[in-house]
Amino acid sequence: MALETNYQILVEEKPTVRILTLNRPKQLNALSLNMVTRLLQVFLAYEEDPTVKLIILKGQGRAFCAGGDVSAVVRDIGLGKWRHSADFMSLEYTLNYVMATYCKAQISILNGIVMGGGAGVCVHGRFRIATENTVFAIPETALGLFPDVGASYFLSRLPGFFGEYAGLIGARLNGAEMLACGLATHFVPSMGCRAILIDKDRNPKWEPRRLDDMKDSMVEQYFKRVEDEDGWEDLKLPPRKHLPASAIAKL
Repeated sequence: MALETNYQILVEEKPTVRILTLNRPKQLNALSLNMVTRLLQVFLAYEEDPTVKLIILKGQGRAFCAGGDVSAVVRDIGLGKWRHSADFMSLEYTLNYVMATYCKAQISILNGIVMGGGAGVCVHGRFRIATENTVFAIPETALGLFPDVGASYFLSRLPGFFGEYAGLIGARLNGAEMLACGLATHFVPSMGCRAILIDKDRNPKWEPRRLDDMKDSMVEQYFKRVEDEDGWEDLKLPPRKHLPASAIAKL
């Protein structure tokens, strides 16, 4: 058994198995550029390694992954470094695509908070194990964003209109609810305290604070294409080969 330490991603090597641990517990394992880059690197490498049959993904501390590191993205944009944020999103979406079309089994242990980008690095895998500590949500609409990381695919395939409900209001689901609607494939009881993410004062910190105050011009401003910046490129996904039937169905 070998243990590789890369600070934010811990890699434990066992015969035929690789255990990857998201290791930013103080930030609830929010995905950084370093983490996304490393995860994409090892997933592509393990796919070509015939000795690796299974990948296990889990989080350190009370969260599996609370999403992308939004604070870093906002900070970079505020400093005029929009390219850093664009690179992060491009790599994150590429990682989601690789996971969704992966030819080997991925088991994600969701023992804690799973939100936003955290859902993107687990739901596309073959097995998702929830526990009584699991708190799942796609809260992007509360940030003025849309459900990304492939959520339009997996939410739209939930029973009835439950996916639209979960995506539009960012509803929080526990482990049993994840299993019932199909977001989790298994439920395993776990020892420990229940992890709940709570807004301290429940007051919005954005402007405008009320939906009624939103204007069409604001929406157009948020979603307009960046035309006056050099270096902007459309997302280019890597070619895939020898895809299993389950992955082909997603394309």
